[in-house]
Amino acid sequence: MFRHTQAYTWIRNGWIASIVTVLVLTVPAGALAVRPGKVSFTAEITTAQRAVAAMHPDEKLRNPDYLAEKFVSDECWHYYHYSRDFKTSMKFIKGFRVGTYYYVNARTKHIDRLLTEAAQDGLEQVLVLGAGFDTRAYRFQKHLPKVKFFEMDLPATLAHKQATVRQIFGKTPKNVTYVPIDFNTQDIGTSLKAKGYNPKRKTFIIWEGVTYYITPQAVDNTLRFISSHSAPGSAVVFDYMPEPAVKGDYKKYPTARRAAFRVALAGEPLLSGLPEGGEAVKGYINERGLEVISDVGPQELTQMYLIGSDGKPDGKPPGHFRIVHARVP
Repeated sequence: MFRHTQAYTWIRNGWIASIVTVLVLTVPAGALAVRPGKVSFTAEITTAQRAVAAMHPDEKLRNPDYLAEKFVSDECWHYYHYSRDFKTSMKFIKGFRVGTYYYVNARTKHIDRLLTEAAQDGLEQVLVLGAGFDTRAYRFQKHLPKVKFFEMDLPATLAHKQATVRQIFGKTPKNVTYVPIDFNTQDIGTSLKAKGYNPKRKTFIIWEGVTYYITPQAVDNTLRFISSHSAPGSAVVFDYMPEPAVKGDYKKYPTARRAAFRVALAGEPLLSGLPEGGEAVKGYINERGLEVISDVGPQELTQMYLIGSDGKPDGKPPGHFRIVHARVP
């Protein structure tokens, strides 16, 4: 299935990407999004990054997502820079300073840890917003046999994922419910209600790699939905970019420039950022009915998850990503 051949080829050829990106960025943001019927490019690339990190020879640095490589298409491995050979992938990552690789590795570990902690405190449901090729419902199935997972994403991405799950396991697990949705245009509550989601149950919500690709109104609506349709004690973990990074302040956030170019080129431009600064972000989230537990950035993520057995950091995540953990009061 040739889903992204053109996008992979353009991005692989950097000088062509620079020219095409200028053209892409002149198109109104509203005109760009994941094309109807197409699988999300960014969802597959981040899955490939997890797959590479899962091959790491150092157990301290290894990504826990051992299923990731099964969700990466042959097309992606062939046309993009990542390889099923760990050393080949790392030559590209280190040579081109791909900081998002380190961020994605740390993000997976951070969210896995928070999910594990939530599971020890009466967890009943897990809601994965913008699930992409998230594998937690399958990796955690033995540890959370009574927990119901709801995975929400665009119809084409979700359909492809279901087909891949059937290839891997022979069938889709009974504890997973798939809910197709466009977060920019459809109501989360209506879509979930039709699939049996119970807002009175204690829920852990995972919203990974999504906020910066949807409209500010969609971000606002989602946070308000979480606070009003989750039982007390429920929690959400989501990542975001500071608003100046999304709006092009590359002097302050130099690593955001290349990220913005590449995702725009793939037709999935950056659309939303949250207020910059700890208190500003906390106030924004509090206004939407949630209490911030933690808000971590590249320095904390590096110290917690990217220090190898030799005591040295494997790499540093770019400065334009942060991860919030918040709870429903």
